[in-house]
Amino acid sequence: MSEDKFLSAFESLPAIPFRSVIKMIQVEDFKSLRLASKILRDRIEEEEKLLFKYWTFSKHLPSLSENLKKFSADVKIVEGLKIYLLCQDFDDMLLSSFRGLLEVHPEVNHLNLGFNYLSRFKTISELLPTIGHVLKVITIHQCLSSEGLLQLGQGSLPVLEVLYINGLFSSKDVIYLLSLVSTTLKKLTLSNVEIKDDSMSEIHSFPALEEVIFKTTVSDKAIMHLLKSAKLKVLRICFSYGNGADLYELKPLEPLLLSELQLKQCGPFTDNGLVSILKHCQHLKVLSLQETAIRGDLFSELSINCFPKLVNLDLYHCRRLTDAGLVCLLKGCSAVNTLNLGNTCITGETFTKVGLDSFPQLIDLNLRFCTSLTDRGLLAILTRCPKLRVLDLHGSSTSGEFTLGIVLPFEPQLKNLDLEDCYNLTDPGLVNLLKIFGNNIQVINLNNTKINGEYFANAVFDYSPKLENIDLMKCKKLTDLGFFSIYAKLGHELRSLKCSHTRLSGGNFLGALSFQPKLENFELYERVGITNQGFADMLSKLGRNLKVLRITAAKVDGKDFADLTWEKVPVLEILDLSGCSELCDAGMKVMLENCGSKLETLKLLGTNIAGDIFQEICVDFPRLMELDLTRCKQLTDTGIVAILNKIGKPLKSLYLAKTLITGENFDQVNLESPALEKLCLSHCKNLTIAGVTLVLEKFGPTLETFSMYKTPIRAEV
Repeated sequence: MSEDKFLSAFESLPAIPFRSVIKMIQVEDFKSLRLASKILRDRIEEEEKLLFKYWTFSKHLPSLSENLKKFSADVKIVEGLKIYLLCQDFDDMLLSSFRGLLEVHPEVNHLNLGFNYLSRFKTISELLPTIGHVLKVITIHQCLSSEGLLQLGQGSLPVLEVLYINGLFSSKDVIYLLSLVSTTLKKLTLSNVEIKDDSMSEIHSFPALEEVIFKTTVSDKAIMHLLKSAKLKVLRICFSYGNGADLYELKPLEPLLLSELQLKQCGPFTDNGLVSILKHCQHLKVLSLQETAIRGDLFSELSINCFPKLVNLDLYHCRRLTDAGLVCLLKGCSAVNTLNLGNTCITGETFTKVGLDSFPQLIDLNLRFCTSLTDRGLLAILTRCPKLRVLDLHGSSTSGEFTLGIVLPFEPQLKNLDLEDCYNLTDPGLVNLLKIFGNNIQVINLNNTKINGEYFANAVFDYSPKLENIDLMKCKKLTDLGFFSIYAKLGHELRSLKCSHTRLSGGNFLGALSFQPKLENFELYERVGITNQGFADMLSKLGRNLKVLRITAAKVDGKDFADLTWEKVPVLEILDLSGCSELCDAGMKVMLENCGSKLETLKLLGTNIAGDIFQEICVDFPRLMELDLTRCKQLTDTGIVAILNKIGKPLKSLYLAKTLITGENFDQVNLESPALEKLCLSHCKNLTIAGVTLVLEKFGPTLETFSMYKTPIRAEV
């Protein structure tokens, strides 16, 4: 390619690959590259704004001072400094270099003081006269002593907007620093800093404060003082010891502007404390009370529809929450579309006493691990959710049989149903659920349930026309007849089917299907009992449109594959037969001739193939980019040569770890312009220096990653 054509191609590269290329160019080469053309100069200057916005000095460098000077001169924009795990003190030369960088780059507005342990870190205060007046963001980890924090506060910080403090500082020192920046602060995060007393009230107000995050112990008085901030919109508190008892004194002149309130893992927090806040929060959109001790009994004091904007309510693991309390709270939340009641003790039966229009906007309902939930209670909830799209019943006690004969007063919109670990679920219950919700359902998770599927053989119901994904993993009672019956009823539009860790053998696949399968992804991990005939039958019934096939740890050997009737799998892209320890060359040949023309990834880890038969395969593999033969103990030197001569040209990744090859036959590999980029020969105990030399002669020019970990080859190769 001529220089002009190359330059034109480089100039016209899309943004992402262009950015990837210039990231690899050394800083000193940028000036030369800018001179190549005006288009390149303009594009590079635009990318510099993105690429060099923040520099991080994270470890000891032999000439850190000199590097800082170089960065100052070569980097166009520096908006932030992150000083992290620095292993040398601020000597005069280093301090001078930092000061020089800050003078050259007055645009710096972000200072991140990471985990540093420097005896002279107090000298950071000497930088503040240069930088403090423009700082908008400061992040402080466990790097400063109390003295250092006070010195930081002594600097001028007139425009600071974001402050993050993580460290075991005294509340007195933190409050002092906050008092200096309170007028401009917009976001405050405190982690591991305990505010147990009334010291927050020493600060008159936070007129610009919009977001507060406490990952630490904080007193009721401190919470109340922060809630008085006129612009506060987000308050997130974790691990607080306060119970909210003092919050009854909260009497703002106007309703609070809070749009998000999180009190996660605030165990002692009481209903009284919560109600004292909530009655002033008409603008709430997100409310999370995860792992609190609330019961909900006092929520009746809240007016109906008191949270008209609330869309996300999270009550996960509120183990003391009662049905009555939940109903009272939900009366104020007519707009809720996401409700998390996972791991609570509700039964749901109180919902029979509320109107059918109780949850008109609810889309996502999480009832995961609600072991007290009754079938009657679940039915009462579902009949009040006309727009429900996602229902998570993972680990709940439902049998599904509560739906027998039920007709909902609306057209169900459910798309995703999770029944994983529902040990009480029965086959008739599952059929009844599908009769009610089947018209729109797209995903159903039956992982680790006790269904066997045979009830589907005689069940009468319309198939689910939009069902695309079924998970039957760990269904240990699932039979071959049951599996085929489920597929015959529900498989019309199915794209993904997972049956790993079941007891399927592949039998009972002889019946005719009433539709053309559209299945694209089939997974059958750890299926020891599948037979050669069962394997062929499965593939013939399911495989016409398969793109991904994973059948691992099966006992198939493939010896009689040539005598069986096969349906070709013309569009298969990924074939994973890892752990099929008895699979031989003859079986592999039949498989690849029926499935291999469009393969991109082939995984044969731990199989019994030797490889020599690959030279007899009568199809090509123009798209195969990844081949994994790890732990193929029968693989020979002549076998790997036969494999590479047949399928090696497009390969980019080849894994031969823990095989017994020596590499000494690689001179017989006949490939023009191989594309191999990654080669793994780790744990190849028979590998020789002569073999490695031949490997590198053949593939070295294109290799980017080459692993010989734990081989006999030493550094002299």
